[in-house]
Amino acid sequence: MKKYLITLFAILFSVNTFASTVRLSDTTEPVVNVGNIYSVYNTLGGDGTSSSAPLKLYIPLSGSGTTQSDNHILKTALFKSNSTQTLNTTIDIVNTDSVNVLYPTLYVKDDSSTNYLFVGRSTIGCSTSSTCEDVISSFSIATICNSTEIDCAGALSAPVTVSSYLYLSQAGVDTSISDPTSGSDGLFVELNISGRVYESTVTTALTSIEKGDQRLKLNYTVSAIQNDYRDIAIFDVSSFNSKFGQAGINEILSIDDDVTPQSSGLFEAKNLSNGRTYNISFAVRDFYGFYTPLASPLSGTPLEIAEFLEKNQCYFISAGFMEQHYVLNYFRYIRDHYLLKVKLGQSFVDFYYETAPQYVPFIIERPWLQALIRGFAYCVYFIFNFGLVALMISVMVIFLTSKVFKNSITE
Repeated sequence: MKKYLITLFAILFSVNTFASTVRLSDTTEPVVNVGNIYSVYNTLGGDGTSSSAPLKLYIPLSGSGTTQSDNHILKTALFKSNSTQTLNTTIDIVNTDSVNVLYPTLYVKDDSSTNYLFVGRSTIGCSTSSTCEDVISSFSIATICNSTEIDCAGALSAPVTVSSYLYLSQAGVDTSISDPTSGSDGLFVELNISGRVYESTVTTALTSIEKGDQRLKLNYTVSAIQNDYRDIAIFDVSSFNSKFGQAGINEILSIDDDVTPQSSGLFEAKNLSNGRTYNISFAVRDFYGFYTPLASPLSGTPLEIAEFLEKNQCYFISAGFMEQHYVLNYFRYIRDHYLLKVKLGQSFVDFYYETAPQYVPFIIERPWLQALIRGFAYCVYFIFNFGLVALMISVMVIFLTSKVFKNSITE
């Protein structure tokens, strides 16, 4: 009896108490790429262990022609559905199995049931009873597209979305698994795959360029806004073509994830070289790395601070705005058409130009002072342009109010 109890005790403790797990190595900035040549845009609401907040991946795809490659940042390096390039995700593994080496394995949701179907197994595994950090799980694009649940052919015209699950399996076990959504042992991954381009559906335009110090401000329009637009990219082009892959791109001047594309708006290209003429074009980039058609270019040359101020001459106001602006133009108009027409105004202008330039460096180095000057300039502009109208309206309101008040007293 004693021998039997000892054997039973050993069997119980040989069984794993905890399940093996897969986790992202970095939940702040998950490391996901294709073939180490393209960083896959991704979003993550939590840590990827819940089916309601999966790791969302946006994977581009090319067809057999040049439709996709002409409009993607990878150009001719963009991978096709039969590509051996691998989708790589950096993960941490805890293998509690004391018998089997476990390998990262990808499963996709079966449309006709709650099961998840086997797609492929990564070649790098985690040894028995081990914790393995920074493991690269790799699945070829061809393997992913060979799944019956993933329509890569249809993705060339419209994005497809597939629910998948990244977990572990031992070598040779290529079977499907039951619904894992009630657990949190693996990673839930939403695969978004697209080869959609915008050649015939979206147009872009630059309406004007405003010069500033080491920067150019662009006024733009976009004919159609899509849900998967990511950001705006600004280019210096040597030869124009509306297709990114066919245009002569000297330099990508700016790409900013913090700027959400709108149907019309402003965007600044910063940290430019003063005195250099840029031939500016722009396009909107989507989550998959595809660009809308490029806008016809406009030329602009950022100005040195001294040159900008000397050209605009209204030193205080120019230092406040540091760019061409309608308020700045208004003050120059007041100077030329009113102040310079009378002797007292001429004396004021002479005194202003003798003293104002020496304070400009002090203003430029203090953004709060620039903001104060802009606020003052806007107030003066409003008063001079709309003050009389506001006064007349106020007088009329007072008159009507007093009349109503008198009538009420008489009654």
